[in-house]
Amino acid sequence: MNSILCENELLTKFISIFILFLEIQIIKTFFIHAFNLVLTKKNDIIFSVFCFLIESLIIIFTPITISPFINIAVSFGSLLFFFRQNFTKSIFILVIPISIFQLLKLFFIFILSSIFIVPPLSLLKIPIVKPIIIFPTYFIMFALLDYLKKLNFSEVFSKDLSFLNKIVINVFSFSALFSIMFNTYMVYNLFNQLTFSFLFTFIFLNIFILVVLVMLIVQTSDLKKAKDTIDYEQKSYASLSHSYDSIREFKHDFSNIMQSIGGYLFTDDLDGLKIYYSSIFKECEELKKLAILNKDVLNSPPVLSLITEKYYKAKELGIEFNIEVFIDFTTLHMDIYEFTRILGIFLDNSIEAAEKSSKKIINILITKDARNHFDSIVIENSCQSANIDTVKIFDKNFSTKPKNSGIGLWKVKKILNHYDNILLNTSVNNNLFRHQLKIYY
Repeated sequence: MNSILCENELLTKFISIFILFLEIQIIKTFFIHAFNLVLTKKNDIIFSVFCFLIESLIIIFTPITISPFINIAVSFGSLLFFFRQNFTKSIFILVIPISIFQLLKLFFIFILSSIFIVPPLSLLKIPIVKPIIIFPTYFIMFALLDYLKKLNFSEVFSKDLSFLNKIVINVFSFSALFSIMFNTYMVYNLFNQLTFSFLFTFIFLNIFILVVLVMLIVQTSDLKKAKDTIDYEQKSYASLSHSYDSIREFKHDFSNIMQSIGGYLFTDDLDGLKIYYSSIFKECEELKKLAILNKDVLNSPPVLSLITEKYYKAKELGIEFNIEVFIDFTTLHMDIYEFTRILGIFLDNSIEAAEKSSKKIINILITKDARNHFDSIVIENSCQSANIDTVKIFDKNFSTKPKNSGIGLWKVKKILNHYDNILLNTSVNNNLFRHQLKIYY
């Protein structure tokens, strides 16, 4: 037993570096699956290599008491840079796994130290201790993975949070991190002075802060869902109400319409009948478009809300707005918030361009290609000129509109850089500007 518990700091560091790559892959998987993050293949490789090199240097050159704090800073920087998350989301994503990991690690260290009567700092220099602590810790973390995924934290950050929400989330996140780091310091440096009840109190405090933080996030998510549902139902009701009124008007005039058709037939006025039929057909087409703007076809609240708003905006400007939808948005292999951001930018640009053109038309076709495993979103609009550089328009600050900041399509490009399964094709042909977004699955 004494030989097993012998300190060997050099061998311990070697073992730590040996299992480091596995740890990095586990943490990366945890980030991706628990928080619905996306990492491109290129960033995946860079992330793994960068973290391995940095954390290897930390293991070699920094004391055991300091390395956990440096690891937290490296993890936070990785979330900001490689996963491209904002500050509030990064700090929250960091808090959950780091808190769970550190709590479990401290628990195992305390138990082993109590059993073998070895101080934590000495214990961490024993080669066999690292695997004994790490593997069960990560096993428990992965057991919690499905539960964390079901909480769907990503929905909370799927829209811009209010300033107050950001402040509250950041305060609780930093409180949880501070509490964990303080506990780590106490166990490493004041172990002999700690009682079990004292340590239990601090662990309970950590768990309490974490639970409050998670409850806060879940509550924020529920409020967002309720708000989105209300907005969704209001937009759906408005669209259905408009459709119902139009159908009532059409039904009320149906007898007069039939008599008018009879008049053209009675006088053999086929030319007049063709013109009259075109007017009727145009009204029927308008009813068909309105029928699409409901929650059974556009079965995503933000998509329905967005397209309905842009439809009526285009109609007010005298733009013909045609839309066909043949997919289930709940199966879309893309974050719905980022999808609606892109869709909104495309539609805003289309309305501006179509308004200035002579034809004034926007066509939207959303279909599924089951054979080639992708959903296709095609948005095209009439435009004044066919001389549009379809590459340069995605550059930052480039704009064909003098007073516009020129960052809309640049934002689209920035969002799509997060995905390996999405292809965007932009073209101009016969004064018709066209975006096609293919989302593979």
